[in-house]
Amino acid sequence: MSVYQIRTRSETSEFTHLITTIPSLLPTSFSTPKFPSTTVSVINLSFPSASSTKLFPPGFGYLIPRTVPPSWNPHQVLGVLFDSDVMPSVDSSSLQNLTKCSILLGGSYWLDKQPPSPPPSHERLINSALETLKLHFPHTSFPPPTHAFSSTHLNCIPQVPPKSRSEILAFSKSLLNDEKGGGKVGIVGGGFASVGVNGAVKAAWEVGRGFAGEINELHSSEGGRGRETEKGERRAKRGVRKAVRTGMEMWEV
Repeated sequence: MSVYQIRTRSETSEFTHLITTIPSLLPTSFSTPKFPSTTVSVINLSFPSASSTKLFPPGFGYLIPRTVPPSWNPHQVLGVLFDSDVMPSVDSSSLQNLTKCSILLGGSYWLDKQPPSPPPSHERLINSALETLKLHFPHTSFPPPTHAFSSTHLNCIPQVPPKSRSEILAFSKSLLNDEKGGGKVGIVGGGFASVGVNGAVKAAWEVGRGFAGEINELHSSEGGRGRETEKGERRAKRGVRKAVRTGMEMWEV
């Protein structure tokens, strides 16, 4: 049985199953595609708002396609999320009459031309976010934010180039290869497993459920299978493995 060793700053542990959101960290025996990744900055803002006043229309928010002219997107924003409408119950902000939103910028805009080193400052990111909101909502009077946070995530989103399906399928097949510990590694990150947060969460749930089912099945059979032949055990393991997902099934459609 393959054993995967995970090292942290404080300890080293061994595991029989591995679920990762970063395929590039897998052993070289897996044919992991070497795709470029982009850097994204995230700005989280909250504004004071009276209960009768809406700063944003109801909904999830909006994404900005690359076809939008630079004059409408000078700060290279990827999208704006209306957090107070999407997740109204995650904290007490609504009871404090606060309206929250998140602005994401960079991404594919920075793929060819990386952001300045060091990454954009907090002040620059906050100003970019506020200027973008004022540009897109010219009839809304935004008060000064009560809270303003920013973070820059380096190389966080894989960019899958066109005509990469065969390379992706070869990688997916290597995850199921018996000689490489097939069926013991799951990929649940964006770009490889699925698209968007919901897809990544769904992939994580399915991979985790599949691995748990395999482990429970094998453990429950160990006590009553003392006389079973080695051939029969391999057959049982293969039967369970067929139900285990790698998280990359969307590429097989």
